[in-house]
Amino acid sequence: MQTYSPKSRDQEQFVPIQLRVDVLKRLLAEHNVCAEELHCDCTRSKRILMNLLLQAAAV
Repeated sequence: MQTYSPKSRDQEQFVPIQLRVDVLKRLLAEHNVCAEELHCDCTRSKRILMNLLLQAAAV
């Protein structure tokens, strides 16, 4: 029998990744990405992400 413990510190950390804008746009359009799961390191990335989220919401 396997027991599960509360989230470890490693599970709560973020891992920076790169994702092409067109891929992110497609995933958002297909509802395969939850906006609250996306975090940005810099203002440029945050601005791009926010614009894509607004576009996805408008469709």
